[in-house]
Amino acid sequence: MQKIKQDRGSIQVSPNPRAIRDGTLRISACVTEPDKDPWDLWFELPASCEEQVASGGDPFALALVFLAMSRDLDLVVHDRVSPLLLRNLEEFQAAFHAWYPHRYCPITIHADDEEEGPVTPPDAPVIAGFSGGLDSSFSIYRHVMRAAGRRTVSIGCGLMVHGFDIPVDDPITFENAFRKASDSLSSIGLSLIPVRTNLKAMLDLSWRGIHGALLASCLHLFSGSYSAGLIAGTYHYARTGLISHGSNPLTDPLMSSGTFRIIHDGAEYFRTQKAYAIREWSAAMDNLRVCWEGERLDRNCGRCSKCIRLITAFWANGLPAPQSFDVLPTSSDIRGLQLANVDYLDPVCEILDLADKNGLTDESWLQDLRICFERNREWFVNSTETIATQLS
Repeated sequence: MQKIKQDRGSIQVSPNPRAIRDGTLRISACVTEPDKDPWDLWFELPASCEEQVASGGDPFALALVFLAMSRDLDLVVHDRVSPLLLRNLEEFQAAFHAWYPHRYCPITIHADDEEEGPVTPPDAPVIAGFSGGLDSSFSIYRHVMRAAGRRTVSIGCGLMVHGFDIPVDDPITFENAFRKASDSLSSIGLSLIPVRTNLKAMLDLSWRGIHGALLASCLHLFSGSYSAGLIAGTYHYARTGLISHGSNPLTDPLMSSGTFRIIHDGAEYFRTQKAYAIREWSAAMDNLRVCWEGERLDRNCGRCSKCIRLITAFWANGLPAPQSFDVLPTSSDIRGLQLANVDYLDPVCEILDLADKNGLTDESWLQDLRICFERNREWFVNSTETIATQLS
């Protein structure tokens, strides 16, 4: 193990013995931070998954790398960690430090034992993160349909995390969302594994930056049974928000070990193309869940920014809104939509361009979306000019 620098503190991670209780497998580690009480980081899975779950500290290194970077503390994992993953995470940290220099500092990760885990067979399937949203639905469907060319992989199952978009202390909402997602995958012959974790709840960090690493840590739990973990991409390669996003095609592969790859999938497709691609997967269309702003997180509100952008993406393709949207946006909902940041102007422009290309120029919703686009663009331009004036 590398010698820890004497001029800085460290976060110590000590894995606990696995425990099975009431049909639930608990994998955990005690985390000790300077000047804080120790706390347990944990993952809970069905006990039936015990033989699929790998040993080792790779999931903990990924789960806590951003916490260590945010506090400028070395990370010490008292377990076996992949040497390739450790090397990759040095480059990974360099990227996020460049994008967020005042938020994340490069640190050193130490392990009691640097060794790769057991090698899975070369033809072992892939486990894919699946939330029931458009991105993950598209990625799984195109691979199942063998439509990804030479990059096509064999999907073995999906993995849905409780504790990310749905709070860890809300089991009923997660059960409802999980049932819908499971129905979608079972229609194409795949099962869905639930993983419950307190990761997000314990890390007081920006979700935009850390969510890729947190999902990868959950996928790495299954490195003993699967050859890779697939993360569905959010942004197209052409989008300005792609690179600094917490999951992107540059840094996602840097969360790979020597025996378990992390694959970033679908960045060559716009969301309008993804919407069109899954039009014939009826189960997914009936169970799509993209909303995180509505009162019920197991369904779509139909009126928030994400819902409106997805509904209009289907409309721009000449398709009806999926049955998973019980409520459709009104004219005032679309006109009054406030985009969260300037990165969302491009996706709205994409929808407008596709609708025009498909000859839908007289649609009332299209006129509303144009008004929304112009109003938001003017607001962002004025905001930028105001900031520039204040800084001059």
